[in-house]
Amino acid sequence: MKKKKIIWGTVIALSVVALAGANIYRLNKSVDVTLAKAAQGAITETVFASGQLEPSAVQSYFAPGSGIVAKLEVKLGDKVKKGQALYSLRVEELEQQLRMERNNLKIAQSERDAASKQGIDLTLADLKLENAKLTVEALEKKIAAASVTAQQDGVVTKLEIEQGQMLMEGAPSLVIADLAKLQVRANLGELDANKVKQDLAVNITGDAFDKAYRGKVIALAPTAGLPNPTAKDPVVEMIVALDESAADLRPGYNATVEIELTEAETHPLAPLSAVKREGEKSYLFRVEKGKAVEVEVKTGKEDEEHVEILEGIGAGDEIIASVSKDLKAGKKVSVQ
Repeated sequence: MKKKKIIWGTVIALSVVALAGANIYRLNKSVDVTLAKAAQGAITETVFASGQLEPSAVQSYFAPGSGIVAKLEVKLGDKVKKGQALYSLRVEELEQQLRMERNNLKIAQSERDAASKQGIDLTLADLKLENAKLTVEALEKKIAAASVTAQQDGVVTKLEIEQGQMLMEGAPSLVIADLAKLQVRANLGELDANKVKQDLAVNITGDAFDKAYRGKVIALAPTAGLPNPTAKDPVVEMIVALDESAADLRPGYNATVEIELTEAETHPLAPLSAVKREGEKSYLFRVEKGKAVEVEVKTGKEDEEHVEILEGIGAGDEIIASVSKDLKAGKKVSVQ
């Protein structure tokens, strides 16, 4: 029995010695590390906004007066040039009325001349003459306006009238859009709106087209609002002009606007893998006399690869590029 106790005591002693030896070995064993220099730079933040393609120039036309469509010169989808005839209203009655009013103008002029020769007060005659002139001018304008012409180049994207149809003044008739110049009307989240400025360059992508198109921000709404009655988060409307158009781009397509934001102020940048985080504190490691030295730092923005170092190190400082689980302050390191 005494012999067994001696044997177990020997085993335990050997185990303690082996464990202690292993710990000493681990403590003395160096950790292989690579170094990286903190480069001065800025983190680029990417903001996304969803919207739809639309023509940048859209002109809606309305009936210039009440009347019957005498001639319709275009159909849906037609390309038109500025100044081209679109449609006209019947003006026979207006032309007859104009002839009558021109006669009344002549009569008013004759009455005024006669009153002048007789030395009669011309106040009433002048008023009649002026009213006659105004009536003739108004009718001439109505007749001229009855022929509707295109105010811009474009394509007829909406047609709401047909030949022979009776129109009331102000009734919508057609829409012409310039499809050669497209834009995206998109909504920016309220947290991103203040970061975006006019004239910033953007990328435009969409599920309906493969190529990414370039553009720039041309307008930002001065106020925020809800995009629909059920929405809870306000947005700011943004308009982005495309640098080019193409056959695969159609108004109405969904589009995603990608905006890269780079701050003017720069800071030292460290690899994300170099940062050790403990609670709210962050640390980097430097190598001094063959050992790892822990440096507390204040971090800023980060992207997928780098993080801004606001305090703790400077640009050009060498740091350990990747923090392993074995790396601790005071640990021997071997720079590879």
